[in-house]
Amino acid sequence: MARSSVRNMRPINIMVLYNLFTLVLFRLSAWNYHVNNYGEIYLVVIINLITLYIGYSVAIRTKRNVALNDAAYESLKDNDYRVIQLLKKWTKIAAVVAIPDMLYYSRMWTLSPAQIFQRLIIGLTESNLNYSLTLGYENSGTLVEKIVVLLIVVLYTFKFAVLPLSLLYWQQIDKKQKVLCIFVVALDIIKWLLKGMNKGIFDYVFVFIASALFVIASNQRQRQFVLENEKIHEKRTRRGRVVLIAAVVMVLGVNVFISNSAARSSRLTTAYYSTSMQIAADPDNVILKLLPTSLHKPVLSLEMYLTCGYQGLSYALRLPFKWCFGIGNNQFTLSNFRDLGLNVTNLTYQARVEDSFPWLEYHNWHSAYTWLANDLSFYLLPLVFFIMGYIFALSWLSSVEKHNPYAIIIFCLYIIRFAYLPANNIVLSSSFTFITWFVCMILWYLSSHGIGIKIGKTILFHQKY
Repeated sequence: MARSSVRNMRPINIMVLYNLFTLVLFRLSAWNYHVNNYGEIYLVVIINLITLYIGYSVAIRTKRNVALNDAAYESLKDNDYRVIQLLKKWTKIAAVVAIPDMLYYSRMWTLSPAQIFQRLIIGLTESNLNYSLTLGYENSGTLVEKIVVLLIVVLYTFKFAVLPLSLLYWQQIDKKQKVLCIFVVALDIIKWLLKGMNKGIFDYVFVFIASALFVIASNQRQRQFVLENEKIHEKRTRRGRVVLIAAVVMVLGVNVFISNSAARSSRLTTAYYSTSMQIAADPDNVILKLLPTSLHKPVLSLEMYLTCGYQGLSYALRLPFKWCFGIGNNQFTLSNFRDLGLNVTNLTYQARVEDSFPWLEYHNWHSAYTWLANDLSFYLLPLVFFIMGYIFALSWLSSVEKHNPYAIIIFCLYIIRFAYLPANNIVLSSSFTFITWFVCMILWYLSSHGIGIKIGKTILFHQKY
């Protein structure tokens, strides 16, 4: 039981320590942020991380880990078989949409094959040019383009599910399934490289880390049930491979970020000044002093990426609260309700910060704390973080113990949300992940209560996972 408790606390420990690291990095940063209220920032971040941790711990303690027995093990294997059959269908759907998704969102939709090949070369050598081209793209407004966009958004849930579920069942799926998984993931990574953007690359890093966490935990749990020596050795070897691959993915992700940041460094007139942020860096900072000068620019880029949202939080904490009617916590609801005639943008902290301080509403980051406070105020944030921690724990338990596919998706999205806490309410700000989040929340709840749904011949779920 003690071993399972340590295993179950691993995700929240990693997320809390990571966010505390970004807070320390913000304080020690070489960037001269315009902050005179460090105490308030520490208070907001630390209190909410504590309540997040408490919420997670309460769920883990009230939902005790249940040891596998013969009946539970056979039931889990039956569920695995059904999920793998679902995964095959989902992967085929994802593979079909992968090409139009890559072409459209890398802004190569109207280009010839020769131009596409040229952009691929540019993406590998001068990603800043691709970034500039994607910014200048305007939708054609044609019916075909609207249909393509709608289909890509609606079917994104299937695409997101491919990587974590394929990793969980990697030893059980066939070669065709593995090839399609690699195809889907590769095209999506190429899309983000062609866009010259880091966000999508880091999302895959976080999804892979999340997948590694529950794959290792699931294997450990089943190893306690399957006692044969050969299987124990096989599981342990697989765990080592998963950890090694996760470390390699993280290193590659950071390297891609540094490469893209260097290519897009036109926003930095020098290595020590950001025109967009209007802040300078101290070349004599203790962190930079430990590094060779050649690494200063990429390190400063990474440092800013991880910490600049706290500057937006600092500004927001100096302003009074104005309620945004429950739709101000992310860009998706803000923009869609604005189109329907309800515009609360000017009430948000982001808009009011831009009016009062040198910090742009749409260009600069503001932290998820600021976004959530648009609807709740900073005083009620601990309650939200307690609830998030509680659901995060339930998604972990459902992923590890029951292999519920919708819980696995929610768990991965939570890892992304918590990884971006210093920057943005990232998952709910994108139409893709916004829809995936709420669809999977509903499907997870229904599947956990044995409520089934059919779409044509496809069974989304039909019994308790």
